[in-house]
Amino acid sequence: MSKRFVLTCLDRMITFLFIPRRLRGVAIIRVVLATTVLSNMLSHFREWGYLWGNNGVLPFATFHNFNQMRHSFSLYALSSNDKYEVFIFVLGILVSALFLVGWKTRITSVLFYVFTWSLYQRNPFVLDGGDNLLYLFAFFLMFVKSDRYLAVDSSPEVDSGSHLPAILHNFAVAAMVLQLMILYTSSGLAKATGHLWQNGTALYYVLQTDEFNMSHWSVILWKSTAVVTFFTYATILYQVSWPFLIWYRSTKLAMVSGAVLMHLSIAYFMGLTWFSIIMIGAEAVIFSDDDFVYYGRTLHMLKDHSHSYVSGVLRRLGSVPAIPGRPQSSIQETEV
Repeated sequence: MSKRFVLTCLDRMITFLFIPRRLRGVAIIRVVLATTVLSNMLSHFREWGYLWGNNGVLPFATFHNFNQMRHSFSLYALSSNDKYEVFIFVLGILVSALFLVGWKTRITSVLFYVFTWSLYQRNPFVLDGGDNLLYLFAFFLMFVKSDRYLAVDSSPEVDSGSHLPAILHNFAVAAMVLQLMILYTSSGLAKATGHLWQNGTALYYVLQTDEFNMSHWSVILWKSTAVVTFFTYATILYQVSWPFLIWYRSTKLAMVSGAVLMHLSIAYFMGLTWFSIIMIGAEAVIFSDDDFVYYGRTLHMLKDHSHSYVSGVLRRLGSVPAIPGRPQSSIQETEV
């Protein structure tokens, strides 16, 4: 291996790290996570006292002991005063809204993580599992440039002479992708070793669970042996293949489409809505900025071709002679 080859590789790697990657993807994740938290807080606002208050589901004394036992931190543990807790809750709504619109994300990203962690530690019994990925991605969002798109104060990159922010951004993005790879791989392998998943009946028992059976349409699925078997095995195959197929432009769109269908089904049939929204939003990180540009151009071309095709069909229809006794079509009148 020649010295020139090694230096060339190092130069390319350094150049790669010095340019922030997947800016559109992290902006989408910022919007999805902030929307999820904000929607949760607003939907619970009227039931605040019951869900998050000191005399609700989890009284302050129980929460404080539980928090100490887990060695965790929460802003809600600093005081048992009701007015203080309402103030923190409302302030969390404001922080989530500012982070959603992309205002001063260097500051609001940190505040968003602190307030979200504090809220979910206050009452973990209202969570559905999506909070685990939300915590991780909210932490990584503190190190990325999530304000380049979909942000009110979006501004072009300014060369400050330091490449540290870009390096931190790229490492945080890589950590997000790695986390998803671990999640899908471990979930798929865990299913593959389960008896019910191996014999193709796992989906049947999932849909039979009263806690998750949220739709009367589920009976159509679990009554069909072929449907249950197919989707049970398809889920395993999809999850274990996800980490390998997301690196190719020809397959990554199919993998994301599969994730959208799978998690929409989970949201509809099992009621895990917020979990599904977070999982779908997280898929945005696997697309590079070039991918977004490519898919955007493809959609634009398809739109132009569809418009041209429809226009041609309408012109041909307009050239057909009118049937006696029937008025001329509005198409002919428009073209005249």
